[in-house]
Amino acid sequence: MRCRTVISPPVSALIHHQGGAVTCSQLESMGLTRHGVASLVASGQLVSIHAGVYCAGHPTWLEHAWAGVVIAGPGACVGGMAAAHLYGMTNESERIGVWCPRHRPRVSSPSWRFRQGFRVGVGEPRRTRIEDTLIDLCAGQDAGTMSSWLGKALAERLTTPQRIERALGDAPTMAGRRLFRELLGQQREVPIVRLSRGTCAMSSASTVCPKAYVRNRCEEGLVVTSFMRDTGSLSSWMDNAGTWGWDNAMMAGVMRAI
Repeated sequence: MRCRTVISPPVSALIHHQGGAVTCSQLESMGLTRHGVASLVASGQLVSIHAGVYCAGHPTWLEHAWAGVVIAGPGACVGGMAAAHLYGMTNESERIGVWCPRHRPRVSSPSWRFRQGFRVGVGEPRRTRIEDTLIDLCAGQDAGTMSSWLGKALAERLTTPQRIERALGDAPTMAGRRLFRELLGQQREVPIVRLSRGTCAMSSASTVCPKAYVRNRCEEGLVVTSFMRDTGSLSSWMDNAGTWGWDNAMMAGVMRAI
């Protein structure tokens, strides 16, 4: 027998607003019965992501992220590595972390990790602010890991050292807070001046350039063709600058796209 249940415009609008994810309770609140929801699933109009959670079409990572926020309820937001991915800083995480301001849903799934705690959410789907994301990712990590995350965020101009410092003031119990602050103090925004097509230059020869910044730029397809240091080559500079030697490693000249 042909299914007569179809997704109504209001339901379609809700699903679209939530990035393709919707819960059974939301569908029921909009007038659909459990039988009607089952009919939509049977006809392929909805696909089950998890018990009581659906999406329109084949579920993607982004729809799983949306679903996690929807399951957790008002005020929830994506955090950790998943938030970093939404900011373009890393690949998709296998498990999506979700902060829940009220209580953790009783959901057992490899797709999500629900954590109780309040985080300010921004964007769509809601994710922790970039500064809070950095603090969460760097908590308890070694200097190299902290430097890498800070370098990526600053190189992409997702935030500034000043904004991170302000957020750090709201995280007095962060594990490794002292080390994080020391590394943050060594970071400097390196202004890039567009000279001509495919060419950039450091605006100041005396600007301190963190190693993580240089590494990130190289990964993006930029190569340093001229810089100041007694080693005379980028590989030597990278090897000898060391984790704690950035303040002595100064870079100048031209960065040319390859």
